[in-house]
Amino acid sequence: MKVIVTDHHLPNDTLPEAHAIINPNLKSCKFGSKFLSGSGVAFYLMLALRDFLIKHDWFKVNKIKIPKLAEFLDLVALGTIADLAPLDLNNRIIAARIQEYFYRPTIAFTQIKNNLLKGSVRSIKEINIRDILDELNKLHPKLIVSFGGHKAAAGLIIHNYKLNEFRIFFSKLVKSKLKNPFLQKVIWSDGELNSNECIVETATLFLSSAPWGNQFSYPVFDGKFRILKQLLIGKCHLKLKIQSISGGPILNGIYFNCDVEKWPNNQVEIILITYKLNIYRTIYKPILQLIITYLLPLKFIKK
Repeated sequence: MKVIVTDHHLPNDTLPEAHAIINPNLKSCKFGSKFLSGSGVAFYLMLALRDFLIKHDWFKVNKIKIPKLAEFLDLVALGTIADLAPLDLNNRIIAARIQEYFYRPTIAFTQIKNNLLKGSVRSIKEINIRDILDELNKLHPKLIVSFGGHKAAAGLIIHNYKLNEFRIFFSKLVKSKLKNPFLQKVIWSDGELNSNECIVETATLFLSSAPWGNQFSYPVFDGKFRILKQLLIGKCHLKLKIQSISGGPILNGIYFNCDVEKWPNNQVEIILITYKLNIYRTIYKPILQLIITYLLPLKFIKK
């Protein structure tokens, strides 16, 4: 039997006998992220295996649908948090996700060496987080070891025994800067698409216009749609078949990380959504998919 070992710890001088050892901390490994959790290493192995099978037409020959591995990212995130994996280019998305959900300035701390905590910060438009950290450092000179960043995102290091003290002073300062304490996220849209515009070709045009980013955001559209079918996949992702209330083609939609206490809801007939155009590829052809970023029920089925 051939054995593949996945690991993320610092390896010993003597390695186990195996067909392959996958570990970003091997001296011979040039992978950029050295702080992956065990779940992260396993996920990259799955990605590589799927890539290999696609290139060799394995899914096509066996008439099997290509798996969407993004459905397992919640488990990867859980493993990353549970293992206290340090924040790096793969792990720092945690703060951004929390900020998006709660619309509050967010800092995700992780333990590093010498009793220090490293924080990744994501902010909201009402708060210049770099100015906040600068003012906090001037008010309490020994609170922060180091920091840097810009208006929307930053990083900092503090001593772990100062975490509660930092939390109190940081929260107080942020609240003092808010003119309106009742924060509410504003959702911007590029408008509605006609049914003849909501097609694979339009999505291809957007995707080929990358890179998108800060001050050059990927287009977001809105519209009212009738739900034809809804299904929960991957524990917390809502898969939809929808059609514009003005008619047109039946479209595929996916709403990641939905509130599972509210969805699926077979009593909802009409929804207002904001969405991004995306393409997922099958062994036969590319298919348009709407990545739903906001979902609001508008009309319920009369009993």
